[in-house]
Amino acid sequence: MAQQTVDLHAAPALRVDRDDTATILTAVAQAHVRGAGVRWSSVFDGWGGRRVDLPTYAFEHRRYWPELPPYPSGSSALDAWRYRVSWTPVPDTETASLSGTWLIATAVGAAGQDRAYEDLAAALGRAGARTDRIEVPAGEERSVLAARLRTAAGAGGIAGVLSTIAQDETPDSRAPGAAAGLTSTATLVQALADAEVDGPLWVLTRGAVSVGAADVLTAPAQSQVWGFGRVVALEQPRLWGGLIDLPEPANGTVAGPVDDRTAARLVAVLADGTEDQVAIRGTGVLARRLLRDPLADDRPTARPVDTESSVEAEPSARPTDSADGTRPWQPSGTVLVTGGTGALGSRVAGWLADRVRSDSS
Repeated sequence: MAQQTVDLHAAPALRVDRDDTATILTAVAQAHVRGAGVRWSSVFDGWGGRRVDLPTYAFEHRRYWPELPPYPSGSSALDAWRYRVSWTPVPDTETASLSGTWLIATAVGAAGQDRAYEDLAAALGRAGARTDRIEVPAGEERSVLAARLRTAAGAGGIAGVLSTIAQDETPDSRAPGAAAGLTSTATLVQALADAEVDGPLWVLTRGAVSVGAADVLTAPAQSQVWGFGRVVALEQPRLWGGLIDLPEPANGTVAGPVDDRTAARLVAVLADGTEDQVAIRGTGVLARRLLRDPLADDRPTARPVDTESSVEAEPSARPTDSADGTRPWQPSGTVLVTGGTGALGSRVAGWLADRVRSDSS
């Protein structure tokens, strides 16, 4: 009967014509592998039981089970899992030069695209590049765009593609929850691969990332493209250049111009080509880094970037609440809970809400 119940796992402890000891140990083992907590020290108390290594493959004499690397004294496995994003200032380049033909892709009908093209074309022209423009309407078919890209490339090829399409935050009716800038950028990537365009694609956003506490993220819709771009970098490294976030215009809209200093820094990033996730701000150019972020109090702490001076702030003391020097996690800002509609997700969301309320009270 128990075997016919989907949500019930039964482990028989009394079996006819079976050794009682073997039967009860088998039942405990079955419960253990199904997630039940077993105090093995009590099970083997007085028997002389001890832990032994797991067996190896019969012929290869190596274990299937992964072996964790040794950790220094005072650290934990959790330390090895924790990472944080940091924005590190990189040196400004006084002069930079480009060559060949650069294709500037803009979104049809989106605010600020004409002015952005004019400013970018002028900047690339001053650096020695020739520019051409391709306008991409929302919803254009991949095959149609690929044919236009082949025509634009011509016999001479394309040195690079610079796209402002991601700045189109108009909702895409074909993809609920996605902006037209994201879906059109995805189509552009596919079309470039189909057209076999050699020049790398650089995607420009404005206000899609925050490089520090003083730098407010103003365009979360454009942040979608940053997630997409990191996937493209892994799957299509040949055609990918990178992501560049420009500072928010003085008028607070994506329609603002690209000033000469920002344009010069943009050209330097394109010419160098070694950084593929970059934010350009009034203080300089910052590159995205993924750094370890251990919990232990005696480890180096996060060094937030001061966007006003481009100098990393000094490490701050970390609160601790345990004898081993680890600190509790205190959530702040916006926390994304994936799988939030499930049982575990709802509990995590409730825990976060309680922590935020207790911290603000």
